Amino acid sequence: MSQDQPEIIAQSHLGILEWDFDGVSRQVSLDHLVFNNAPFDSSISGRMLDDNNIVGGVVFLEKDADMIIANPDHLVLMKLEVGKQYQRNGFGKFLLTQAKDYARGKSRSLVLVPGVPELSEAELAQKGYSMTTDELKAMYLRNGFREFSLDEMKVLSLNIASFYLNQAIIVNGYESPNGQVSSSKLSLPENIAALDQIAMTEREKILSDVLRKKGIENTFVLKIIGYFNEVRRHLICDN
Repeated sequence: MSQDQPEIIAQSHLGILEWDFDGVSRQVSLDHLVFNNAPFDSSISGRMLDDNNIVGGVVFLEKDADMIIANPDHLVLMKLEVGKQYQRNGFGKFLLTQAKDYARGKSRSLVLVPGVPELSEAELAQKGYSMTTDELKAMYLRNGFREFSLDEMKVLSLNIASFYLNQAIIVNGYESPNGQVSSSKLSLPENIAALDQIAMTEREKILSDVLRKKGIENTFVLKIIGYFNEVRRHLICDN
């Protein structure tokens, strides 16, 4: 099967909805799909019964994402989308509730990056985007999401960095006599404005030298800044 045709490995029907679209009541079939070779792991989508058109849906990452590496109790909401002709009828908010309930059912917290493509207002409108990134973020904050605290951002970014550092050590055949690097051994400065001045412990410097000698020019420890900025873009809905 080609990469353009994701393999559905599980499918469940969640029910039939009666939904009012601009004063017209229509039936929408709600389904949950699990994929094998797609750029996402699962989805919940609504489809019109009368013409088979997709109304909208949400797609999730449930494994192999940095925010899940940072905390396995996270579930990533990769995309929430409603067809342009079906917008402003409350279906997007319904899908968001479905996404939160799905995460809650798995005892995981939903995380996402609020944002729209960097296009002109005309191009965004043409593609069906009715909100800017700031408006989208405000909408999520009104609907149960919050920003990560500074302490949370530090811990999560260090968890990601230590995971990839250990992967690099394993792949390059270096075994530390003291075991793997843990996030508690990595450090971020208290002053976040000085993130580019990360001070590594002596052990991390040694490991970095080893990795550099094996051809890895940009050590993973120094990439903590990038992971921190990645985490900072996310919002979380606690369960």
